Amino acid sequence: MATTVLNVPDISCEHCERAITNALTPIAGVRTVKGLLGLATLLFILIFGILEHDAFFYTDAPSYRSGCLDFVREGLEQDEPVLVAVPQPGLGLLRSALTSAEAARVRTADMAQAGRNPGRIIGTVLTAFVREHAGRRVRVIGEPIWAARSADEYPACAEHEALINVALAESPAYVFCPYDARRLDREWLTDATRTHPTLAADGERWESPAYTDPVALAAWFDQPPSPVAS
Repeated sequence: MATTVLNVPDISCEHCERAITNALTPIAGVRTVKGLLGLATLLFILIFGILEHDAFFYTDAPSYRSGCLDFVREGLEQDEPVLVAVPQPGLGLLRSALTSAEAARVRTADMAQAGRNPGRIIGTVLTAFVREHAGRRVRVIGEPIWAARSADEYPACAEHEALINVALAESPAYVFCPYDARRLDREWLTDATRTHPTLAADGERWESPAYTDPVALAAWFDQPPSPVAS
């Protein structure tokens, strides 16, 4: 979590405090503004957000489209850089739903290609985007787990989801991960509640009661597969 302190001298009224607080709050990446009213001065502490990481459960194309577009447009309204890294057909669905002005401000990538190797997604997709926009809060829709992923690929994908919470822990980033609640294996959906501190569906967000220590969980997913009995 990063903080910035602003000292405003020669102002000490509550009306000025409220006005300045209201002006500072919409700044991209600012999570909290604390105004400390003193003698003939105002001290403002701007607290910039750390990582937010959601598992977004959707059931069909309309719910996928609605949830992802709301996420993208909220970021654009706050002037946050936005990356959408999802596989087809979701990528095409979202691209076609963006206006031309929105599309010009949103970077897109086909996760089936960018995330072919799940172990490289954090470095080549997520961290690279954060570093490119250093000092700004970014938004990323990342869908590393979809129905076409094989059982052999899955452990590395789940390990990736857990390690996001470590690799980007102090980054001003909001990562939103769609999960197909109808087509994905039930065990994979359960794992999503363990790898994501926050869950989302139907416009609601809540803390995951099953969220698990990411380092321990990543190590568990990194175990070699059990040998097949002969």
